[in-house]
Amino acid sequence: MSNNPPIRTLKDFNHALESLGLPAVNPQENAALTAQSSREDVLNLLSQAQNGDERAKGKLGAMIRRAQGKQSDEAPASNEAPASGNGAQGGSSGAARSNSEDTPSPSNTDEDGKKASLHAYGTKAALTFETDESRAGMPTIFIDAAASVGERKYDWSNKLRLQLTRQELPVVAAVFLGILPKCEFKNHGEGKDKGFSIENQGKAFFIRVFAKGKNFPVPVDPIDAFYIASLVLHQLRAAMPVPMEMNDLILLIRSIVKMKAQPKVDA
Repeated sequence: MSNNPPIRTLKDFNHALESLGLPAVNPQENAALTAQSSREDVLNLLSQAQNGDERAKGKLGAMIRRAQGKQSDEAPASNEAPASGNGAQGGSSGAARSNSEDTPSPSNTDEDGKKASLHAYGTKAALTFETDESRAGMPTIFIDAAASVGERKYDWSNKLRLQLTRQELPVVAAVFLGILPKCEFKNHGEGKDKGFSIENQGKAFFIRVFAKGKNFPVPVDPIDAFYIASLVLHQLRAAMPVPMEMNDLILLIRSIVKMKAQPKVDA
């Protein structure tokens, strides 16, 4: 469990940044920073960095550098710390939301601009969906899961990570598109003891990441799922051996992947 002090003011935020060796931000830079992603998202990156996650520290540092180099006149100065945003977190979940619109947006891109991630927060756990490549170089999605350790706090230092395989990516896309009602995959990890499931429950998607003795359930509302699905479709399209329009890709998913749900017919 994290023992990091709470972040309530910009002064608290800058003190935490300086303890990590990151540059402090003034009110206008803070506004530019939170214009890139939700305040809650920035706070979670900070918490991960404080818990020793160098990747999170690098992402936060890159976001700060962009904020300090691109201060838009459209972003009013803000003395509020990133933690003081309005990102609601109820019994379902909220994916990372931007300040200007009440919709989640791909955030936390690396400096090379090749990766994007989205978060989904629940009362029991949180998930991160990040675009990446497999060891074989295939575009895919990594899922990180962390248990809740308090209000808006998650134990990312003990996160569970798994990667969608070549076989799983189109099936996951089919569930988000409403072609399949659900999917479940197991045998991930060296011990073959990790897995995940996604179910379309009509009014929401229920996503669960699990391992031996661990369970990370997160309900995701349709709007949040829409943006997570966009990451999945983007990576699936990039993984195709030949260029393909998105409409054609969805038609292919609908006609081929749906076969998995059809009962086998004896000859």
